[in-house]
Amino acid sequence: MLARVNRELGGDFDLRAFKHHAFYNDEIGRVEIYIESTRPQTVTIRALDLKINFEEGERIHTENSYKYDLSGIAQLANETGYTCARTWLDARERFSSNLLLAT
Repeated sequence: MLARVNRELGGDFDLRAFKHHAFYNDEIGRVEIYIESTRPQTVTIRALDLKINFEEGERIHTENSYKYDLSGIAQLANETGYTCARTWLDARERFSSNLLLAT
């Protein structure tokens, strides 16, 4: 993401000065993903005429990845006007791909 900002918006993010930080938020049932500054720094994004100061440990929230069990997927599909037509599971039945069809 930072490389794309550098390339497309004229940013000067030092990619080595950030690290990936992710954790599972059990209360909400999602993986939260951040990019964390490893040192105090100032970043410029020329296309936005913007300068951003980061402290060491300051994070940019980049993504939420929600996790559902099969019954949760079926319930979510039903609540949003879909039905689960087919499910494929990995050998350990820990991950699934699901074909949802509009009802």
